[in-house]
Amino acid sequence: MSSLKANVQKLGRAMLLPVAAMPLAAIATDALQAAANKTNTIPVIGAAGNAVFGNLDILFAIGVTIGFAKTKDKGIPALTGFLAIATLKKGLEIMNPAVNMGIFGGIISGLIAAWTYNRFKEQKLPMVFSYFAGEKFPLTMVMILQTVTSVVFGFLWPFAQAGIDSFARLLVNMGALGVGIFMFLNRLLIPFGLHHVLNTY
Repeated sequence: MSSLKANVQKLGRAMLLPVAAMPLAAIATDALQAAANKTNTIPVIGAAGNAVFGNLDILFAIGVTIGFAKTKDKGIPALTGFLAIATLKKGLEIMNPAVNMGIFGGIISGLIAAWTYNRFKEQKLPMVFSYFAGEKFPLTMVMILQTVTSVVFGFLWPFAQAGIDSFARLLVNMGALGVGIFMFLNRLLIPFGLHHVLNTY
């Protein structure tokens, strides 16, 4: 239990990294909405917000990877996290274009990328392949692992996605109570800029 608690706390700290980019992005997104209600709309105002909230899965994948990677230099782990989520998204597009894992895909990709880096960062290869050994080897392995992951979740995630969608519809159909629950969670998350994540679902 203590190990599980420590890992959950580590995950929470890792997720704070992408959260740090959200407050300004939320302000930019709200500014875009305000500008859209006027005659002279300036779409570029919301560019920063759209860049963040349109790529939350990538940010969470990189943040979680950095949080769990056992090394001082976080450059290659960050690249491993990016390759993990990029491979997963492209694989899911082929498996089932209707699947959208959102930040869950980012978190899962980050955990797999971190495990891959920690497991294979000291991998030795024959001399002819020595360039790809060591810290570079996880970059290769994570693409292979995430290809398999995309196949698995291509079959499984539609059920989870349907469950999330059903919960969201239930919340809407609860009328005033559903609105109250939504607004409570929305206001609770506003200081962190995470209310946009709630709005997505």
